[in-house]
Amino acid sequence: MDATVCDAHIKYPTDLNLLNGGREKSEQIIDSLCQGLSVTKPRTYRIQARKSWINLSKSKKNSKKKMRKGLKQQLNYVKRNLKSIDTIIENHSQALSKLDKHQYRYLLIVSELYRQQLEMYQENKHSIAHRIVSIHQPHVRPIVRGKSGKNVEFGAKINVSLENGYARIDQFNFEAFNEGTCMIEQLENYNKLHGYYPELAQSGRRCGGCHLFDSRKS
Repeated sequence: MDATVCDAHIKYPTDLNLLNGGREKSEQIIDSLCQGLSVTKPRTYRIQARKSWINLSKSKKNSKKKMRKGLKQQLNYVKRNLKSIDTIIENHSQALSKLDKHQYRYLLIVSELYRQQLEMYQENKHSIAHRIVSIHQPHVRPIVRGKSGKNVEFGAKINVSLENGYARIDQFNFEAFNEGTCMIEQLENYNKLHGYYPELAQSGRRCGGCHLFDSRKS
């Protein structure tokens, strides 16, 4: 029995790139609303915002002060766009009907992304509960694995048991969990499936349930 992470194959997330992606999505939503409602587009400063992002993202060496300034700029652009969207929705009761389900989903994602990034910026921290690391796959979470050269992986964490060459996924979750706490449950599920406990259970890591092996065998 062991746990692993199913790689979601997403671009390595950085706060700057996530905010830039959120800004671009919010601009697309503004364009759709204004076109559908035939109203004048509010200012988004998208050319200036993109130029600022490119200059910072392509720079090989950025000081902490410079990065925080860049993050603050992107936060302000996203904030301005979300405020413009709220204003359009408040002034036009049929505004949301002009968005398809994908655009509405992205609006919710960008709003939550902005909230998370603003909190991390204000509190000067780099982690937050249920952190969004992909706008297109907001359910994906960072899983700290502690592996050499790859400390964090992105995707679903699964707990797998291998029996006679066949693998069975016992636990599946996009949120991180301690697989050691699931060992007894895995053994009980094995008993329900086969009618008896395994003669030998081997774990990929030490866990609190290992001391129960002898009693299970007996």
